[in-house]
Amino acid sequence: MSHHDSIHRARRVWSGASLCAAIAALAAVGATAAMAQSLPTVDVHGAPAAIDAQTRSYGREELERYGEDTLSDILRRLPGITLDAEGRVLLRGMGGGYTQVLLNGRPLSLQGNGAILDGLGAEVIERIEIVRGTTASDSGEGVAGTVRIITREAHGERIRRARVEGGRTQGGSTGTVALELGDRVGDVDWLVSGRWRNQHNDVHRLTESVGSAADGSTYYVDRTHLQTAERRREFTTNGSIAWRASAQDQVTLQWLGELGASRKHTPGVLDQDAPWPAQYATSLTRDDEPRFWHLEPQLRWQHRLAGGGTWTVDASQSRSASRSEWDTSTFGGDGELLDRSDWRGTSRERSRRIGLKWEQPLAPGLRWAAGTELLRERHREDALSDGEPESSRLRRRAASFFGQVQWSPAADWRIETGLRRERRHIDSGDAENALQTQSADHLWLPSINATWHETADRSWYAGLGRTYRQPRLRDLSPGGRSTGDANKPFFPDMRGNPALRAETSTGAELGLRQAWGPATPQDERPGEVRLDLFARDIQNAITRRLFQDDDGRWVVSPFNIGRNRVLGAEAELRWDMDRLAPGHPWRAPVVLRADLTLTRSRVADSGNGVPARLVGQSPVVVGLGFDAGSRHWPALTWGATLRAEAGYTSQPNTVGYLRTRPLATLDAYALWKVDAATRLRLRTTQWGSDWRTRLVTPLHESGSQQADTVRLSRPWTVALSLERDF
Repeated sequence: MSHHDSIHRARRVWSGASLCAAIAALAAVGATAAMAQSLPTVDVHGAPAAIDAQTRSYGREELERYGEDTLSDILRRLPGITLDAEGRVLLRGMGGGYTQVLLNGRPLSLQGNGAILDGLGAEVIERIEIVRGTTASDSGEGVAGTVRIITREAHGERIRRARVEGGRTQGGSTGTVALELGDRVGDVDWLVSGRWRNQHNDVHRLTESVGSAADGSTYYVDRTHLQTAERRREFTTNGSIAWRASAQDQVTLQWLGELGASRKHTPGVLDQDAPWPAQYATSLTRDDEPRFWHLEPQLRWQHRLAGGGTWTVDASQSRSASRSEWDTSTFGGDGELLDRSDWRGTSRERSRRIGLKWEQPLAPGLRWAAGTELLRERHREDALSDGEPESSRLRRRAASFFGQVQWSPAADWRIETGLRRERRHIDSGDAENALQTQSADHLWLPSINATWHETADRSWYAGLGRTYRQPRLRDLSPGGRSTGDANKPFFPDMRGNPALRAETSTGAELGLRQAWGPATPQDERPGEVRLDLFARDIQNAITRRLFQDDDGRWVVSPFNIGRNRVLGAEAELRWDMDRLAPGHPWRAPVVLRADLTLTRSRVADSGNGVPARLVGQSPVVVGLGFDAGSRHWPALTWGATLRAEAGYTSQPNTVGYLRTRPLATLDAYALWKVDAATRLRLRTTQWGSDWRTRLVTPLHESGSQQADTVRLSRPWTVALSLERDF
């Protein structure tokens, strides 16, 4: 691994690990009666609820059944969702950044390149909602769709729950201790949870770079084997305090916090046919993050109006910081030191958000909602690389307004239409230069959705809306990363583009939900199928261009191309065999699940060399799973989910071709309800094939090229947990 590759890798890890944090204040209006909830039960028959035709909700009972440890584990199992090698969420097979992730209504990633979710524990999640269309009430960045994550709230339920988990990971171990408490005192409901997690993983990375001439002869081979030992320790907390101030008003304070540290030590072996740095060499890289923290409180005030309406005001202020240290040394075969580099840096983020929403029934079958949101975000990085100082400042200001109407002209029809206005300004600079406006977007985002319940067993829906994707903040910064003397077409400098514009998308949806199979005396059917067709017409699509600047250096920089079109289809099937007629030979406490996503993307009005498929977009994603129980042992349930992604070829820039190999993943669980208060779970996650890619970069018009093959191992986990209510 070269010195410059290591620097780039360290920066990516560092910026990906940087978190967001908070304080909060506010005012407003609201009332919702506190509802008591029962303890979780074991039931293989429960299906995810449908809030509307385009939204599926997975509640606390559905999430607790499988015993996942993190939010990433939960999302990996849900239909239509995949996660890439860095843990970013991909909905409908579309690439990173096209899926919007909202945490309690706030966009989760300041960087705009997809959310990394492994730091959120499953115990802090109240429910997850997957929206495959678009609505005016959500932020307009969900081109592929939106994943809403809602953390736990206090409902007055008495909770005394503890969980202990231990297990094995690839090359290491994992351990978790969690405690959850909740109760009601007078007019105040409260809920507090905390979790300590210590995890050790070994990740193997094999890289082979081959340079070949036009006649097919090989003139350069570089093989690198890296084995990273990663240790991560973190404490996370979540809480909620709800005060019923009056019959019409409720004030709720929520918070989410994290404190931790990580360490990565990577010994490497380099085997090269080229003379530099040596034919055979070894390296040692230390990539430590001694401290990172995140705190985000949110204050919400709801007021119930006459006629069933509500006012809701919420405000939050978040702060986060992390400190990273990185150094690498390369040694020759005889142990002589050949090269040494070091890097030290800090990252700080803060944001402020204020939201106001008014909902009011206007007449029978007619409901109005309107609101506004103000958002301010800042990101600062300061670093020292080989004694040279580096600094960057990024700031985003956003204001949005929306209005939305829900109308039911008949009992079997529901129409929702809305309009959202978003104004965003992004500034960037460094320590020596004042912040200068780099990007400003003023977007009108209309949407309309219609649902028709043809019968009790069949419903249709259609939707049309406009969304957008903002550029990553680091892509807007005029600075970048230099590769020094090693600059080549396959190892270029990285630079931002201050003139980069936001991508805008017009999307359409058409879907069907059909219950099928013989009806039970309770008028329930064992099967349900959902079909969905979708299309996206993306303007100002962002890709990367490789070129030589005035000094003759090779540079990769993002830029806007004309148009990108995406077509796709989704199918989801669920069959509950326990709903078959009594006496049926196939009747059993078993639920079968299957889902399929097909996508096709194409650049419509571009020149040669522009990608014909979105990077990160597999053309076929298939999921198969089951949940089963036993009539002889009703306290025992088990299940598994297999997800497979087809391989594909795309272009990460206008020159190179990236071939991504097929990927298969198996997750399984078993749950034994020992008694009414004790549960024992066994789970295994991410068993499957390694991530494998091959990037081919032409070097010259004569036909010479560089081929880089990378294989990255999967971080599998097998764990046993004991959970008890007391």
